Amino acid sequence: MNYRTAIICYIFIFSTSAFGEITCKLISFDDLKPAGTSLDECWGGIGMDRRGNVYIGISDRYGEGPDDALIFRYNTRTGERKYLTSLRAISASKGNLGPN
Repeated sequence: MNYRTAIICYIFIFSTSAFGEITCKLISFDDLKPAGTSLDECWGGIGMDRRGNVYIGISDRYGEGPDDALIFRYNTRTGERKYLTSLRAISASKGNLGPN
């Protein structure tokens, strides 16, 4: 893993305990990414739902294939990490992916 990937492929999950202490966890998605892709840039594409799931979109700008954005989920309650899909896959499934 190169320096750029090491910086980008982690998200920070912060939580506050009853005593006001802040804890930080590094969550890696590098082992979940599809073959031939890279986790290069995150443009603030992080959100959280009411169930405690954190969603992150990470750009695959320098991978082997065409540019894409990969979407992952992290469950803050169970610790489960999952690769969900990519923006190109969503677009292709709806029949509106044009030539690259």
